[in-house]
Amino acid sequence: MSTSRVVSKRLQRVNYLSILLVLDIVLSACEPVVKAATIMPTQELPITVTVTSKSGKEIPTAIARILGTTNVTALQNHKLELPYCSSGNYISVWAPGHYIKTVPCVDSQYTYELMLTPVDVNDNVDYAWMSAQTCAGCHSELQGRSELAEWSRDKHSRVFIDPYFWTVYLGIDKNGQPGTNTSWTVDGNGRVSRAPNDSIFNPGFRLDYPSENGNCIYCHAPAVAKAIEQGLDLKTWNSTVPGSHMNVETEGVTCDVCHKVTDVLVDENKLPFPERPGIRSFLYLRPGWNQIFHIGPLPDYKPQTAEDMANETKAACSQVFSESKFCAACHYGKFFNTVIYNSYGEWLNSAYSNRETSNYRSCQDCHMRSAQEVGNSSPQERAACSEANQSFHDFNHNMMQRDNNGNPGLIRNAARIGLTARIENGRINVVVSVESVGVGHKFPTDSPLRHLILVVEAKDQNGTTLAQINGSMIRPWGGVGNTTEDYAGRPGEIYANILKDKDTSVSPSVAYWNPTVPAWSESDTRLKPGVPAESQYSFAVPSNGKATITARLIYRYAFIEIIRQKNWLPNDFDVTDPVSVQVP
Repeated sequence: MSTSRVVSKRLQRVNYLSILLVLDIVLSACEPVVKAATIMPTQELPITVTVTSKSGKEIPTAIARILGTTNVTALQNHKLELPYCSSGNYISVWAPGHYIKTVPCVDSQYTYELMLTPVDVNDNVDYAWMSAQTCAGCHSELQGRSELAEWSRDKHSRVFIDPYFWTVYLGIDKNGQPGTNTSWTVDGNGRVSRAPNDSIFNPGFRLDYPSENGNCIYCHAPAVAKAIEQGLDLKTWNSTVPGSHMNVETEGVTCDVCHKVTDVLVDENKLPFPERPGIRSFLYLRPGWNQIFHIGPLPDYKPQTAEDMANETKAACSQVFSESKFCAACHYGKFFNTVIYNSYGEWLNSAYSNRETSNYRSCQDCHMRSAQEVGNSSPQERAACSEANQSFHDFNHNMMQRDNNGNPGLIRNAARIGLTARIENGRINVVVSVESVGVGHKFPTDSPLRHLILVVEAKDQNGTTLAQINGSMIRPWGGVGNTTEDYAGRPGEIYANILKDKDTSVSPSVAYWNPTVPAWSESDTRLKPGVPAESQYSFAVPSNGKATITARLIYRYAFIEIIRQKNWLPNDFDVTDPVSVQVP
């Protein structure tokens, strides 16, 4: 049996089991999270909530909460005991495999009988995605919520309309100037390869493959995936993007695409299947026509309007919303047997993925922070749908804490610099260590375009640069030239994942859609979690006075050559404050 058939059967089995278990397992272990405060209940007689299912099956597990309080209880003998609640409050009940049921409290009522509706596990593949503007009705600043504004600043909202994506996808520069199509050659053995192309506007996926869409849309434009599969040519959208959001298809990783997910398919090694990129690894529950339904980390739901109450707007809870594998589908990518994007795999290999230690952090713990500090809280206290979760809610959707200029605040202080210098044997010997701080994967991660540049300088008391005698020097991809962005040949290091194009030997390669390999053995020099990277240097001693040694760590989102080819704006910034010492 071929490998492809084995994988196919395995996937069928996983899909079948996953669908069967959606009711009883995918949403199991979900327990409630506190919502915004409402009216506090009075201290009177307790109430009893009896829970049954419309399916006629027994409900073994359920959780109830008086909204806006920490009053929560789990099902015992088919009943839930809660403190008294008065008019103006709501009781919200959820059970695995069922929609959340919310009813208003009634003064002097001490017993409530609630019948929960089982979740419809039939996914509607013809579902039309809702725009983020639809979600704005409840999640914008006008309603006192910040999710829409946070998402709008986050790159997830712009991964489709961003010029960085389109200039590389089409093979143009930022001004729309096109490159030339790639030339293909066939050698005597029938091996097909690409000839190097000197067009300054390369690389470009559509220059290499003019008639193919590729699989970029499964992460960059998931809402348009169905149209692409039905024959839409993504290249024709260039007349409208890059630019602003026009519809849900241009909203990138939009709200609805995530809030219909029940689980993520991963292999036995806990990694996604390479042949199922992006949303192709998601298990979805999408409702029928003109129905409203969403899934999230909260097992309680407060109706926003009387219409919500009358129509019983459907909501459910899934623990996957606090699991790192939710992010795996787009943050692990393997092309031609080379892993290109791997922040999820790097997290798996780090101490942060061990739930048995106090260092455990999911992707969401760092990238979707709650107002509550993680501190010494347990994973269960931070988990989605958890009875123990009393504080971790209203998660920030600005994943990298970007400011209004798009600068990622989460990178600031993500590494520290150690620097020592002493005069020995007639020279200044310098040792620099760089270590990531609180980063659960390599730094920087994912796109191999991203890298760090360590710049080490030695100057005398007059500010004159001292000659370097020994030690590493910044490689050419740090920038050759005389501008402020050019660091090649200066003392320092580059921490990067350098890949080489297998056909053309171009390095560092940007065309990851073609076969690439590591440029040399251990060419991935990025910072590993908890592992300092050390480098040593020697400089001439000044003839008189003191010398000042300075180390600076710069984050650069792409290699300077591709920035110049595509006419992108350079946007270097210091990861941490420069460190200086004086000798003697």
